[in-house]
Amino acid sequence: MSAAKLMGIEIQPPFILSLVEIPPQLVAPGVSEQVRIECQHAIDSLIETLQYVGTGVTWHAADGIAILRPVPGQIECSPSERSRTIAADIVKIASRYWNGLPLRMGISRFSQDQSIAEMYAQAQAAITYGPILHPDQSIHCWHDLGCYQFILNDLESEQSRRFVKDALGPLMIENFTEDPGELLLTLGALLTGDSAQVVAKKLHIHPQTVAFRKKKIEKCLNVDLNCMETRLKLMIATRLLSFMEKNVRMAHLVG
Repeated sequence: MSAAKLMGIEIQPPFILSLVEIPPQLVAPGVSEQVRIECQHAIDSLIETLQYVGTGVTWHAADGIAILRPVPGQIECSPSERSRTIAADIVKIASRYWNGLPLRMGISRFSQDQSIAEMYAQAQAAITYGPILHPDQSIHCWHDLGCYQFILNDLESEQSRRFVKDALGPLMIENFTEDPGELLLTLGALLTGDSAQVVAKKLHIHPQTVAFRKKKIEKCLNVDLNCMETRLKLMIATRLLSFMEKNVRMAHLVG
C-alpha cells in the first residue's frame, strides 16, 4: 500500500486480489534467451498498462502477475459474479500481451480486513487447484474451491494421506491385469454424475467397458457407487489425490 501511494495510486477497501498465470510456454525450461526477453517485456508492458488504466496495484510476483484492485461498491451482484466481472476486464487487457496463448487467472475473495498475504494465498490456491476441479474454465475463484478451502493447508498431513489411502488404496496398488490408473480415471469420471455413454465418450472407450470397470471398482473397494455418501467420500479422496500429485509435480519443477 505504501508503494501504491508513492506511485500516486490511491485505493481503499474492499479489495480483491487477482493472480494472472504466466503462460507455461513462455517460461518452460529450455526456451531461448530471446523468448525470455520477449516474455519479460510482455510482463512489464502488461503491468504498466494495467496500472495506467486504473485496474489496481500490479506487480510481478513469484507465481505470476498480482493485481490488487478496489471493488466498486455500486455493482449489485453476488461476490462470485463480481469476481468474474473484474477478472473478465483484466483478461481482456492481458490477452493482448500473450499473442493468443491461453490465459488463466486465480481470484481471491473480497476482503475488508484480510492481509494482502492472505488474499494472495487464496488467489494462488484458486489458480493451482481450480483447474483440477474445473478444467474447462480459465478464471478460477476462491469461492469455486468450495469445501476444499478448508483442507488445502492440510494436504501434506499424515491424516490426509491416510484418508486417501484408506479410500483408494486398493486402486493404487499395481496388482491388476489392467493399469490401476485406468480404474482411478474411470472412477473420477463416474463420480461426476455423467451417464455411462458420456463417460465412455470422455474416456474413448465402449459403454460396456465403463460398466465392467464400475463393477470392478465396486468389488475392489467393497462399495456401492450408487450410494450418495460413498460417492461423496470417494470424490473428496480422488480430488485430494489430484491435489497431492499437483504439489509433487510443482515441487519437482522448483527443484
